[in-house]
Amino acid sequence: MSFPAPLSRLAGPNLGPLPLFVVALAGCAEPTLDRSAALRDSSGVIIVENAAQLWDEESAWQLPPQPQVSIGVSDGDPQYQLYRVSSCLRLDDGSVILANTGTQELRWYAADGAHLRTVGGQGGGPSEFRNLDHIIQYGTDSIIAFDPRNRSLSVFDRHGVLSRSAVLERPHGDLQGAFSDGSLLMTESNIRERLRYQLRSGDDMEEGTLRFMDSAFRITSNGEVIDSLGSFAGAEGTLQLRTSGEVVAAAFQQLPFGRTAVFAVAPAGYYTSSQDSYEVSYFDSDGVLSASVRRTRPNRSVTAADIARYQETTLADIVDETERRDRLQQLRGLPYPESMPAHGDIVVDADGNLWVEEYLPLGEADPKWSVFDNSHRLLGSVDLPPDFTVHQIGSDFVLGVWQDEFDVEQVRLYELIKP
Repeated sequence: MSFPAPLSRLAGPNLGPLPLFVVALAGCAEPTLDRSAALRDSSGVIIVENAAQLWDEESAWQLPPQPQVSIGVSDGDPQYQLYRVSSCLRLDDGSVILANTGTQELRWYAADGAHLRTVGGQGGGPSEFRNLDHIIQYGTDSIIAFDPRNRSLSVFDRHGVLSRSAVLERPHGDLQGAFSDGSLLMTESNIRERLRYQLRSGDDMEEGTLRFMDSAFRITSNGEVIDSLGSFAGAEGTLQLRTSGEVVAAAFQQLPFGRTAVFAVAPAGYYTSSQDSYEVSYFDSDGVLSASVRRTRPNRSVTAADIARYQETTLADIVDETERRDRLQQLRGLPYPESMPAHGDIVVDADGNLWVEEYLPLGEADPKWSVFDNSHRLLGSVDLPPDFTVHQIGSDFVLGVWQDEFDVEQVRLYELIKP
């Protein structure tokens, strides 16, 4: 099996040769950059600071109002009724595969959106899942489906035939993507470990705001750990204790407007950010820091209106008055940060460009992404449809999940127009 086209967690095939550019840059003359970007070398780490974008109105990329392909209906054929689509990707032949977590199924659709086949279902046997979480393209002709509850990595060919499956001893976390050599990047939060420690420590337990850590690992497709790639600041939240004479449980709730670690995989390395500031770091597949992509701007402040909108959105689906009152009291007691995360998710597209999502607080629905080229210069921003979550970006398409006001899901593919 060959591996010329690995995917990031949300990205498409045929990623560009960005790591080669970064490595070569450290040992040769600096390239000519536009005045909107300042480049410097800090002990072998290339730092690009962006103050302005390069696109003008005529050259900016955009998406048309209507998708090319739309998969999903509210009523009708069950094979088109979607529920909790956790992941989707488009293969080179145009077919679309999605993980329909609500039914624990992998579903294949043709390039025009026609259903081809369904694989899987609830269970612990071969080709079955208990918590179908994520799928990535693996090499040129296979996919990997990850089930954290079964702790399994299952490799399927493009026709849905199971090739092999492996059970992970560790890490217990998230599959982020595949490197070009066939190894995988997985991350693991220390939330469970920290909560168990708190429960064992007795008198040392304290409620309050915590920042957990995410550890990165490089593993084989058979589930064997190759190397530990370091730890990164992860989810930011509050620890709540439930007591009955003595502590019986500890629960973690992510902080409103809380920061977390985000990752995106490229052919020979990965990007990551803690969202504290607008800085995305690039590491090679051995965990060595090579580059830093920065944008000169402050984080957005959290206002009273933002907090009110967050609370209203959280309570929107609660109809029981007692439950609603209790939940509102809990929300009012939460700590709210002074500023929002510097940005949202990150994706590497099929041409090696880095896409960085503008942070979208709960209650807002209009996503916007900034695009950085292979030199890490800020090209500009792309507006996406309301209520649309990106899963993959190709050279000429954007694939993701759209949800209407009634929570009906559709997998949509939009043309990516590059004037």
